[in-house]
Amino acid sequence: MIKKKVLLCGNQKSFSRLLKHKFEDVLNIELCRDFKEADVQLNVYQAIVIVTYREEDFLDFFKVYERKIPLAVCCFNKPASDTLKNDKNVFFIDTSKVKSQIVSQLSVYFEKNVLNSQNLIAS
Repeated sequence: MIKKKVLLCGNQKSFSRLLKHKFEDVLNIELCRDFKEADVQLNVYQAIVIVTYREEDFLDFFKVYERKIPLAVCCFNKPASDTLKNDKNVFFIDTSKVKSQIVSQLSVYFEKNVLNSQNLIAS
């Protein structure tokens, strides 16, 4: 089976590495550390996950993002989080949850938007 590609943008290694490890069996996850240099190719990626800690990172990403690929945002910045919660085109990951709940939220997102109900992970 060919794995579907997901672009994971995040400048903090630990959380991005965790997500890549959790989903590596079912998805081909490519990491991008610099939001300004994100290569958001419509014909390559089935979804994008952005992990951001600063509002500036989120704004830099939206300079290259065209809203044609499903997007999930995991934002650890309260002001930016409040803004994103109201955007219906963005799947917002609640970072007030514990790590296992965040991974579970992403699993549901990937099942719905990328894998079309294929079982992802056993928590």
